[in-house]
Amino acid sequence: MGVVYGAGYLADFLAARHGPGQAPPQTSWQGHLWRRALSLPASIQRLGMDFRLLFFGALLPDVIDKPLAFWLLPQAVSHSTRSVGHSLLFSALLLAAALAMLKLRRRAWLLPLALGSMGHLALDQMWQSPVTLLWPFLGWRFPEVDRTLEEWVSSHLSSLLKSPEELAGALILAWFGFQLYQRRAVLRFLRTGKAG
Repeated sequence: MGVVYGAGYLADFLAARHGPGQAPPQTSWQGHLWRRALSLPASIQRLGMDFRLLFFGALLPDVIDKPLAFWLLPQAVSHSTRSVGHSLLFSALLLAAALAMLKLRRRAWLLPLALGSMGHLALDQMWQSPVTLLWPFLGWRFPEVDRTLEEWVSSHLSSLLKSPEELAGALILAWFGFQLYQRRAVLRFLRTGKAG
């Protein structure tokens, strides 16, 4: 969650700093991509990033898959804590819905949710599990996992101390929380989703 927040904060900062008409004078493909990025509808820049939705999007694959694995449909997902929500298909459909809503209705609220979900897949390094990532194109069954909720929580907590990205995420979240507290902006964040 912390790493996804950090990336979202950086993107929001850059979008606010380099508004329309301020693209660097590049003629390369990077300049073309920069101009395309700056041509997003004004509603995104006007609304800004709703970091509540970005946070929820960063948790969304787990919010879907953990209940499926432990309570709802454990046999259907082979007791895997990474199943439907951790598939590229799920994230692609969510992103497609967000882009369609943005184009047709000029509503940007679904975009941070989709980006957070895609960030979760990248941080989970889902390319190491192609059967799950490319589900259902490599088959309908998920890799068999047989562990309890307590074992999953224990392994997750121990990886917090061993994994640099988990530690970086925890530090970013701590910094974010401290910044909100220092500026007395906790309630404003909870009401609006604005970090700045």
